[in-house]
Amino acid sequence: MILFVGPVPTARNERDGMVQRVSAIDQVFSGTARVLIEPSLRRHLRLIPRREVRGELTVYWLNSVLHFPLVLLLTVRSQFIYVHSVYMSLLVLPIYLTQKVVTDLHGAVPEELQSMGHKILGLLYQLVERLVIHRSVSCVYVTQAMAEHVKHKYQSSHKYYVIPIFQNTAAAHLDAYERLGSWQKQPYSVVYSGGVQKWQCVDSMLAAVSKAPVFLDFIFLSGSESHLLFLIRRQHLETRVQVKSVPQSEIGEYYLHASMGFMLRESSVINRVACPTKLSEYLSWGVVPIVMAPDIGDFGREGYKYVTLEDFIAGRLPLAGELDQMRTNNYRVVRRLAAKSNSDMQKLQDHYGVQHNKTCEIGLC
Repeated sequence: MILFVGPVPTARNERDGMVQRVSAIDQVFSGTARVLIEPSLRRHLRLIPRREVRGELTVYWLNSVLHFPLVLLLTVRSQFIYVHSVYMSLLVLPIYLTQKVVTDLHGAVPEELQSMGHKILGLLYQLVERLVIHRSVSCVYVTQAMAEHVKHKYQSSHKYYVIPIFQNTAAAHLDAYERLGSWQKQPYSVVYSGGVQKWQCVDSMLAAVSKAPVFLDFIFLSGSESHLLFLIRRQHLETRVQVKSVPQSEIGEYYLHASMGFMLRESSVINRVACPTKLSEYLSWGVVPIVMAPDIGDFGREGYKYVTLEDFIAGRLPLAGELDQMRTNNYRVVRRLAAKSNSDMQKLQDHYGVQHNKTCEIGLC
């Protein structure tokens, strides 16, 4: 049995990047008996914890203190333990002292917290991260850039695997387009998919829309539909931007026709080590990203193509043929990164004697 520690995927949280990663990693190990626990310090206070069986996956919602004996029992029975992010590591920290744990560091958590003004929390999670790095039997990173950041930060030489997540829902479409030599895009359609958090740079995005050429069409896909509409109306852009909230399973239909997509991130260590789900989706679906700071994760070193925000606002847009070349290049970048991810995932599975699952998502199968 394999024990995972992380948020339980549900219909309500399926758009969250961390939850999508939990689901994708779990899919790789489908066919193996496994347990997923979602710990909390303040919630899940029932004496007998909530439990749900999903095929060969058993899910528990546990309180880190009240149900710690059960946590220990599950760890003892596990073939190996896989903890998603240092956020979850803090909730099960004692197991790092006695058990062999694989930790998936989803991003630069201490730096993220400090950038949001949470100085004390940032320091706390830096201590947790340091302990986790030195006590984990191995670590999993979303990018090579993240692995190098951690190695430099903690002078660590621990064993690690680089396993980004890439969706396979686009693969059949894009393989067909590659064979046909046509991407069948709407040439002036621009998409945005995401929330309204500070790091999404929504204000910069709306400022770009207000200055962009009038022949461009914009569609924003967001679970924060009402808030986004408020921001758009405040900028008097409601006639230029269409806003929708659609299930994750339907987003591909919009990517299918979009020519370009907003992927605005500031230049920071947080973004330099990240592997945003949105960017990998854009590249997989042939959406050319519009970027403010192009150095994002491993995509830059792999040579992905993009349109700068400055050129976009000025109307210096690639011609249709150039966009097709950029899409083809970007799709090949995704395939190269996916192949590397495949290799490291197989090494991780081999190390723990887990049979490979060939029905998983691209980048993990």
